[in-house]
Amino acid sequence: MGQVLLVEDTPFFERVIKRQLTVSAGLDVISVPTRADAERVIADPAITLDVALVDLTLPDAPDGEIVDVTMAARLPTIVFPAGSTSGCATRCSQRAWSTIS
Repeated sequence: MGQVLLVEDTPFFERVIKRQLTVSAGLDVISVPTRADAERVIADPAITLDVALVDLTLPDAPDGEIVDVTMAARLPTIVFPAGSTSGCATRCSQRAWSTIS
């Protein structure tokens, strides 16, 4: 398996999620706090990503633009919509390959 890209700007949630993925699931996780950082990781040819777990609202992507970034890279994406507006979550789910209600 390659790596998991975790895009989360809240340090507490980043630590908890990363720990669960690495310790409990044995996954290799690259975590970044912003859309710009995620774009750099995705563009790095030395990194093989299998999936992205993303916070829907980021400082440099407050309306779910991070989903556009991961979808453009054809990277399967799981979204944490906590704190987002219902409109933002709806727009993102319309672009998704599938959703879990």
